[in-house]
Amino acid sequence: MSLIIGIGGGSGAGKTTLANRLKEILKDDLTIIQFDNYCVDHSNLPMEERCKVNYDVPSAYDGKMLLDH
Repeated sequence: MSLIIGIGGGSGAGKTTLANRLKEILKDDLTIIQFDNYCVDHSNLPMEERCKVNYDVPSAYDGKMLLDH
């Protein structure tokens, strides 16, 4: 049986810690996909503008790319 578990929360909420603990328990039965790897590309912005990007909002991430993968 396949199961998808989504772990949500703001920066520093413990999402990665929880995911890593689950990995310790479930071992090879768990694959972790980090949404942080799907940030919207802001490389076209000057560095001072990139520093202002808020990564605590859903629009900072490319959900479509995640689903496509």
